[in-house]
Amino acid sequence: MGYSDLALRRKHLWVFRGDGVELSAIRAVASEAVSTGAATEGAVDRRSDGPEPRGTDDPGRVTALLHLYDLAPEAVARIAERATGLGGLGYEILERAVFDRRQGLAGMDWGAGWNLIGTQTRRPGLDRRDFVRHWGAGHAELVRAHHPGLSRYVQNYVVTHDAGAVGFDGFFEGYFMTQDDWDVRLYDSPEGERLLADDAASFLDEGATEWIWVERERFGPDWAAFAAR
Repeated sequence: MGYSDLALRRKHLWVFRGDGVELSAIRAVASEAVSTGAATEGAVDRRSDGPEPRGTDDPGRVTALLHLYDLAPEAVARIAERATGLGGLGYEILERAVFDRRQGLAGMDWGAGWNLIGTQTRRPGLDRRDFVRHWGAGHAELVRAHHPGLSRYVQNYVVTHDAGAVGFDGFFEGYFMTQDDWDVRLYDSPEGERLLADDAASFLDEGATEWIWVERERFGPDWAAFAAR
């Protein structure tokens, strides 16, 4: 696989933890950033149970995430100040959509499914370049081959992060359209499950992984107004 062929998008992400998160205020940041052209697109993730509840009552658990794409350089400091003022800790991300099997399914209600997000931290002693190479190539192809119920798989590579933010190396996003996609079609076979588990253990510090199911709200530009210019 040639890494120069990868379709990467740059985004800024803020992670919010605990129960005192002001979702309406986070939504306002996303809406304003997109409507003013400071970002090309935005999304707000809210923690949900998903098809299988995960997580604990840990007060430090992730509660919400704010994604802003292609943030204008002159807007970064202003928006970061607002997001951190709401309790968010920031990351600069390169996002890679590895595959999306939803294409061509006209009429499907994408809001009906669930997004699973999990952080990825490399094993102690593993060079970051080797981590990126392994996760982006071999492991990505194992996910493609052995997770038939996974409709969309995205890898997010952390470039920089705020002081005080958890220093993970990346996080994945997996979209499941139905309960059966998770309960029945998560793996293609016991052998596929073993291959994925063994490979993950070879390069990830799985004890450092955080998992969260989210419901996602998207914020996009007013295309009708743009086309009318």
